Amino acid sequence: MIDIKTLDCLLPGERGTIVKVGGGHSLHQRILSMGITGGTEVEVERMAPLGDPIEIKILGYHLSLRREEAKEISVEVNMIKKGAIPLMKAKSGDMLEIVFMDGGEEFQARLAEMGLENGTMFKLLHAGAEGPVTILVGGSEHLLGWGMVKKIFVRKAD
Repeated sequence: MIDIKTLDCLLPGERGTIVKVGGGHSLHQRILSMGITGGTEVEVERMAPLGDPIEIKILGYHLSLRREEAKEISVEVNMIKKGAIPLMKAKSGDMLEIVFMDGGEEFQARLAEMGLENGTMFKLLHAGAEGPVTILVGGSEHLLGWGMVKKIFVRKAD
């Protein structure tokens, strides 16, 4: 799965390849002069407590960007590079950790009500070719439809 996001949407530890640098002429030139160009690998190192600025690692050095600057940089995030697979490809019986959820606020809120957030560990009880998927989270079983399952990316828990 390949996902295009703006740099401000990446979480600490996420990596990707820059595909586009936008912004007005002066901002565009300033970003390019820092080595932020198409095809360059970038990793979000950390964010300030209020989310601004964002520290990235690019070309072997650390750089801080304002959130408004980061919004102008499009990045291709390869979920497979993070060791993530779509939940729909996991096997019954696997212990899994949520790496990424590709949905909006309502989607994330519905999952949060079930105790599912990035980093949550759970057991996949039943996964078939069709129909709902059954998971066990903190002692509670939940059913997830395919519309939800295809938007959740996981990796095997250690």
